Amino acid sequence: MRIAFPVAVAICVAVPQALSAQPAVPSMAEESAAAAAVVQDYYAALAARDFRRAYASWADGGAASGKGLAGFANGFAHTRSTAVRIVSASPPDGAAGSMYVTVMVEVEATLDSGVAQRFTGTYTLRRVNGVPGATAEQLSWHIASAELHPAG
Repeated sequence: MRIAFPVAVAICVAVPQALSAQPAVPSMAEESAAAAAVVQDYYAALAARDFRRAYASWADGGAASGKGLAGFANGFAHTRSTAVRIVSASPPDGAAGSMYVTVMVEVEATLDSGVAQRFTGTYTLRRVNGVPGATAEQLSWHIASAELHPAG
């Protein structure tokens, strides 16, 4: 008497590495954190008096700040120190091929005269979505606008 046993057959399929290794898509929380990190770095650059780096945090090569590099740097000429506290960062919101994050902040600055200033407000950051032809610079978060008010 002969007993037949089912035979398991393993089939291996080779998947090209290029197809199986998809780049990780950042989560909404990671995108918000990345945008908030740009604001933190902006204030770190200001505190280090690295105005070129701070200026580059703004969109359009700094032009979104509304000033040229010299005028931008001059605006902080009498600022001894700055510090920022990130209050919150919104989830990214998409529009017309771009993503936007609003970062709520509290800012403290001290002038050369010793006068302390406090501000609250928001920074709106923008980056291009992964559209064909987008450069690494365009895919990075940059400050698009800011709205700060003296804190009372």
